Amino acid sequence: MVKLDGIQILRGAAALAVALFHFHAVEGLYGPDRLTPAFFEYGRAGVDLFFVISGAIMMHVAGNAPPSAVNSANFLLRRAARIYPPYWVITAGLVAVWILSGKTVFDGIIGESPNLPASFALWPTAREPALGVGWTLIHEMYFYLAFALILFAPVRLRAWLMAGWAGLILAVWLAGLRDLAPPLALATSPLTLEFILGAAAMSLRPRVTPAARRVIAAAGVVWLIAAIVSIGLTPAPDAFNDPMRRAVAFGPAAALILLAVAATPATRPWPAAGVALGDWSYALYLVHVPVYAVLGAVWAKFAGPGLTDNLIALIAFAASAIAASAVFYRLVEHPAQGFSRRLRIGAPRAVPAAP
Repeated sequence: MVKLDGIQILRGAAALAVALFHFHAVEGLYGPDRLTPAFFEYGRAGVDLFFVISGAIMMHVAGNAPPSAVNSANFLLRRAARIYPPYWVITAGLVAVWILSGKTVFDGIIGESPNLPASFALWPTAREPALGVGWTLIHEMYFYLAFALILFAPVRLRAWLMAGWAGLILAVWLAGLRDLAPPLALATSPLTLEFILGAAAMSLRPRVTPAARRVIAAAGVVWLIAAIVSIGLTPAPDAFNDPMRRAVAFGPAAALILLAVAATPATRPWPAAGVALGDWSYALYLVHVPVYAVLGAVWAKFAGPGLTDNLIALIAFAASAIAASAVFYRLVEHPAQGFSRRLRIGAPRAVPAAP
């Protein structure tokens, strides 16, 4: 499978955007002043970019797999093996410190009485997982499960099934069905449209010409700017709470930009540092909140008027989170990736080479 370095850079940018948003939140907790403006709230859109990328990668790695129970099971097993072990390591460490400290350390992250079995299983409940960013992984695992079911269908029908899936979500939303039980709310969430947009973008990738690629990239940037203008440069705290508004604002922009990047010739060199950050992106996503919690407790003892300590904190928080993610990737996530590639049930039918 050819590694798509351009998409890896987008993954790194998405993780970094979320990390910067969380630093903006930390400033409000520990520092009397703010260095980062309210515009940093848009770092939340890194999650939307992640969802689009996930849909694209799933289409890239398995979209042309012949229909079979074995291929479907292997796809789901390998995705679970990529997601769960690193997540379990961070969550277990977080919960262990929280419990052993008498629920005082990391209490700002975990909150009160999380549903620990559901947290580790990434099962949707009314409460957030112990590691707050796990809510996005619940969406990821749901998409993987649904995509695994789509792999039972012939390749020529999969696009129609995904279009029908999107239509069902839109129909439920337009019908005004909102206060559903958590599993049903997950199954009908408009955020799933972002995964579907990513899969559609990857399907269109072979048809994109160099001239069209530039137009697509420009359209993605224009859509993103229009979304920001419509929401405002200083977004309200609840600006991202409406999942349909969020999906419409950021999903198409992310899909268009991803399509332009994915259609770039493979011979184009991409910055090695950006590709490395993309490799560490999942690790960065998992580790940055616990790292921030530790550093925030230290910063709170020294924070004072003026922005000098804020600037030092921003550099220290970002550098520490990236360094921790590099170590975590090498020690935990990379071995988990190797393990996931070796997992196999039965003898899967051959998968055609990805475009």
